[in-house]
This record gives sequence, structure tokens and C-alpha cells, in this order.
Amino acid sequence: MFSDIDMMGFPAVAKSAWVYYCVMGLYARLITLRQEDGSSNYDEDSFASQVLSGNHQLPAPIESYRMMVLSVAWAHTPIGSTCLCLPPLVCRRRIQEDLRVTAVPGVREWNLPVNLQPAEQGAGLPTRNCLGWARAATLTNDQVAFLESANVMENAFPVKFAQFQYSVDLFEKISLALNRTEEKIKLSPQTKKSTEGALAQVCYTVVENTVQETSPNVFYTESRNNQIVTSSEIDARQVLASLILSFRVQKDAIGRSRPYAVYSFGGYANVPDTWHDTRNHVFTYGRADRWNVMEYTAPFTDKSEYRLAWIKRHIK
Repeated sequence: MFSDIDMMGFPAVAKSAWVYYCVMGLYARLITLRQEDGSSNYDEDSFASQVLSGNHQLPAPIESYRMMVLSVAWAHTPIGSTCLCLPPLVCRRRIQEDLRVTAVPGVREWNLPVNLQPAEQGAGLPTRNCLGWARAATLTNDQVAFLESANVMENAFPVKFAQFQYSVDLFEKISLALNRTEEKIKLSPQTKKSTEGALAQVCYTVVENTVQETSPNVFYTESRNNQIVTSSEIDARQVLASLILSFRVQKDAIGRSRPYAVYSFGGYANVPDTWHDTRNHVFTYGRADRWNVMEYTAPFTDKSEYRLAWIKRHIK
């Protein structure tokens, strides 16, 4: 969804910076769930209050996704500090890798910091299934200048809350740039709202078992048609939201390949069994006894047209 909206009216903001901004909003939203059960800490509360102050907006489709996420399917999901810090680190590194390859053109693939790399041998490099990761992109002069105006450089990224890699200057500058697009796309303020989430999270996605080569630069759910499964009849709008946004995805081997992995492991051919055995652990959270029953199934569908139509409804 980011790729369908990015650069719309604010070309000086690199895609990597735009994804970083959206991830800050998503993680502030996840903290509200920790606040509900009293497990958040001072830094998390301070970070969330700044991001969700109402002064920072998101395009309406992305804000809709952010508001749909939470306690319907996450109520019994442990969201620990490690879970909350990994994608922001990836997003920060992606911005800096863009700056690297822009300054000195070269290899666009890049690895995570050593402490975040898999312990297993032959892991290769991250894939698009790793939240926030993408090949390094060549930035325009305006995009480089925009990042440098926030003191973000290949070897510098000042942060206020290290857990979230929260750069106040960068976040505020992206927010201001986004506000200038209000005549082109509907915007919604980021605020602390209900933690209930959407019923669409109860559905889950199955990816079509079609044997074909899978690029590490394509998301697992984007590589093939998707099918939505529900345990009971629910509103068709919730089913469509689940198809477009892929809240819960059943990850499976396809032939001899395991294309859901966040590292390539030789073209997905050598993904460790230990990874495969725990690939659907998220399905054990919440009302697993009921939500995971395959009672109703929709046809396998290419979701890209539905997603684009949904986004276009929010363009003025």
C-alpha cells in the first residue's frame, strides 16, 4: 500500500523516509495496546503521545489500516520491547542505505546489523517479507537535501527515543510535507483512539499454492493470488478489508520453496525447519479455537485492483 501512495504530491520525500514515517504511526498505535494493560514504559508513553498528538496526519487509507489494527486479534499477543524496536531499526537503515548507494552507486542489496542477522549459516540477505526492508534506491538531489535538512546522513541519524529510532526533525518535516498534499489526497490526523480494531482481523489470508520462482523483492502475499478464510459469515466489507490489508496470513511452503521467510536462504530453498515449524505461531493468539476454523472461503483473487480502487476513492 505504501508504494501505491508514496511520492503523491511530495516528491522530495524518499520512499524510505515515507515508510519510516508510517511505521512510526503504526508503532505508536501498538503502544496504545500496551497502555491498555499497563505494560508500557515512560519512553513508550512519551513517544506515543508525540506521534499521536493530533498534529501529524496520514493519508486516509493508511490511517484506516492503522486504526483497524489492534485488540480484536492482538489482545493476547505479547508485544514486547524487542518486537517494538526491530522494524524502526530496519527503516532507519534503509534510509541510510539509500544515501549510500546515491553517493557511491553500487550493490543495492544490504544486510541488517550483525546483531539482527540470523544465527543460521547461509541465510543470505533480507527479503521484502522483512518489515521495512527494500533494495537501496537512488535518491534525487531534492530527496538528499530533504534528509540532510533533518541532519540525516549515511553515517548520522539523531534520535530521541532509541527504541523507535525516532528522529524528531525528520518526522516533523515529513509531516509538514504531507500536509501540503491535502488538496490531492484525503488526510486524517493521528490521535489516540479506540483500541478495539476491526473485525477484518478475524479473517485470515491463504496464498495460492502455485509453484513459480519467487523474487526476494516481492512480498509473499503479493507474489500470488490470495484467498480469504473466515470461521463465520461476516460483512463483505470486512472480508474485502482483510483481502486488501492481509492482517493475518497463513504461511506455507510452495513446492520445495518457503517464500514467506524474511531472509532468502538460497532462493527460499533452504529456509531452516526451525523457522518453518514456527511460521504460523501468530495463529495461536486470541480465539484460536474459533478464528482459525476454515468454515467459509472466498475465491483466490488478485487483490491489487481492489487495493488501488480503495486508494483512488481517497484521492481528490
